Amino acid sequence: MGMKVRISSPDKEYIDKIVGKLVSRMRRDISLEFITDEKAFVASRTALHRVNVEFVDEAFMNKASGKNVADVTFLIGEHINTGLVVNKIEGSEAILRILGDEVLKDTDVKRKCQIVAVSSPYGGSGKTITALSIAARLSQMNRKVLYIDAENMQNYYEKLDAGKFMLDYASKDLAAAVINLTSDSYEKIKKNIVHGEFDYLPAFEKYLFHYHLTPAMLNSLAHTFAAKGEYDYVIVEQECAVTPELLQDIMDDTRHVVVTNRPLNDSRLKKYLDLFEEYGGYTVIVQTEAVLDDDLQYITMPLAERISLDIDCDMGEILEKGHYRKAAEAVL
Repeated sequence: MGMKVRISSPDKEYIDKIVGKLVSRMRRDISLEFITDEKAFVASRTALHRVNVEFVDEAFMNKASGKNVADVTFLIGEHINTGLVVNKIEGSEAILRILGDEVLKDTDVKRKCQIVAVSSPYGGSGKTITALSIAARLSQMNRKVLYIDAENMQNYYEKLDAGKFMLDYASKDLAAAVINLTSDSYEKIKKNIVHGEFDYLPAFEKYLFHYHLTPAMLNSLAHTFAAKGEYDYVIVEQECAVTPELLQDIMDDTRHVVVTNRPLNDSRLKKYLDLFEEYGGYTVIVQTEAVLDDDLQYITMPLAERISLDIDCDMGEILEKGHYRKAAEAVL
């Protein structure tokens, strides 16, 4: 039985804009329901039948009483910096991005492997735990995920849940395979991938330059994996350095997560985000320290999630607390 999707909005112009494209591109076994009337929406919240995914206009949210009738609910809104929303401006594409390839007709599967760059303008922001947790969350959503640490000093294993992951340092031979990337060396690299809750390239024990490696080479490897189409997502943790090379690597990616543990009006963060104003991909922000004052006016990019956490916790503890679910949904 196919997926059941409900879209509720009093904005009939918006519904008229998306309905034709959604119906034409989605498989016939996907059940689509559109609600534009307030009374019908209120009735839908008390109906016996459930839906898998619902999209609710923010204009209806104060009417969303009663039990939760959907497995997952997304907000439709016009202001992209008020939390995790489906932006009206993006129309049907925003909804299709959330639902994924499985709802599309075979002739209309356009989404290939997405590369997600996770970066920050400063260290100690929670970038590593954010990258790992997004990888784990996407894996829990039945996506096939590969994680690559493109930092010069790789220490992500310190955050892994020791009961689920193992540490087996990468060898000099693996470094040579990355440097001289060919079809044969790609197959060798694949054999070194560690398989767990999500897949990851083993860490190098010393700094990358000890093996004559650079972060750019690991970014190139990420794009090679993406081009092969064996993964749905490749998560790349980037260096805390602002260089033309790093910016080019990030701008080549299809998704970008900026991590901050400072207020959103922080001058360094604002300067960093300014670099991505003309970025053609999709950028969201994760704030790892909840700030009480309403400072959303300072950003023009979506704030996917605010998380108050101890960044010394391992990933297992973080996931048990339910963190990073919204961040993962934001990059779908």
